[in-house]
Amino acid sequence: MERLYSRIYRFLLPAPITDAEAMGVAFSRAHTLYAEIWRKHALSLRFPPGLEADYGRERDTIFRWRVAWGALIGLIGVAAWLMIDYVAGPYLNFPAAWILLGGITAPLLALTALVARYGGRHRVLSPWIVLAASAIASAALLALIADMSIHGLAGTRYPYVALMMALLAVFAVGMMTWRATGLAAAIVIAYAALQFTVASDAELYPAYGMLFLCMMVVLGVAVSWRLEVTDRARFLLSRIVAETAQRDPLTGLLKHEAFVERCTRACREAAREGKPIGFMIANIDHFTSYNKHYGISAGNECLVRVGDVMDEVGRRPFDVAGRLGGAEFGVFWYDMPQKQVELAAERARTAVKRLGIPHAYSDAAPVVTISAGAVGLVPARGQAFRTVLEEADEALRLARSLGRNEVATAPPSM
Repeated sequence: MERLYSRIYRFLLPAPITDAEAMGVAFSRAHTLYAEIWRKHALSLRFPPGLEADYGRERDTIFRWRVAWGALIGLIGVAAWLMIDYVAGPYLNFPAAWILLGGITAPLLALTALVARYGGRHRVLSPWIVLAASAIASAALLALIADMSIHGLAGTRYPYVALMMALLAVFAVGMMTWRATGLAAAIVIAYAALQFTVASDAELYPAYGMLFLCMMVVLGVAVSWRLEVTDRARFLLSRIVAETAQRDPLTGLLKHEAFVERCTRACREAAREGKPIGFMIANIDHFTSYNKHYGISAGNECLVRVGDVMDEVGRRPFDVAGRLGGAEFGVFWYDMPQKQVELAAERARTAVKRLGIPHAYSDAAPVVTISAGAVGLVPARGQAFRTVLEEADEALRLARSLGRNEVATAPPSM
């Protein structure tokens, strides 16, 4: 059973995100993090909240207009076929046929054209506007079908053909798959209700029409789901490449600017959610002396091993570890109470000491050690991350004054 699921999983999901080496890019820790997110959330088409919001914004500006342009061509083709069908049939003299074409088909084409036109110019229509417009157009079509059936107007034998266009538009305008699926299902259910309540006795093959509509929904869901899965894979790969450029080439941790930016966003999120955060600045004790006596190559190896410790203590999905410069590192913990922050900082100090890297020129210990300053708090709305950074830096100075190889914790300001 597990093997069958694995085969289905590999068939359904694009491969690049699970095989970064095939792209020839050293994705390091960024790939590990995003690959884990992909494995957990790809099938459900829903990333963790912060990442989902970023994807939604990018999808609006990049993906929507591409899908809409292709859909516009398809809609024009279907509209032309429907027009020929009506013109060639005996129903040309009935106004209901022209209303069906001009009152429903034309607005849907115009809506798709608007989405395609403005999607690539950073003036994207709101998804809710697209959803509302599609719902209104579909409701108008259903009302027209009911009126035609009640009055026995021509065209009632083929209302599902026009309704198929409405369903096509629902999936074509670039809405998220689950949202489009819900709207399409509502349209089909409403159509079925009309068939069994107000349809005239002259109605032909209602089950035949329902079959076509259900097939359209299934096809639309399958195509939309596959397109969205592929697009989400592309989004994660672009994030991996971007994050790789933001990482220190020696340790693999985030560079100073990227680290501070990430922590600033997380701090704002914690303030909105009322979550506690923790932050630590750690500095390798007497690293200048180590570099001088053991050489730059040994110094780089020391930085890599200490960086691995920092990455390990900041390993949870929303934690952030970075190299602030030289022999100074930072770790940001999201949703971590102050007491746990103190314990995490102490674990980092102990782990570095246990590496057992010889350092005969340190007066703190015969091995490489770190001094760390930590702070834990619940940030207030509008509080700048800079203030958290300053408190941790002050705690680091206190740890150094205590003789190094120490952890000092600043009292929370909030």
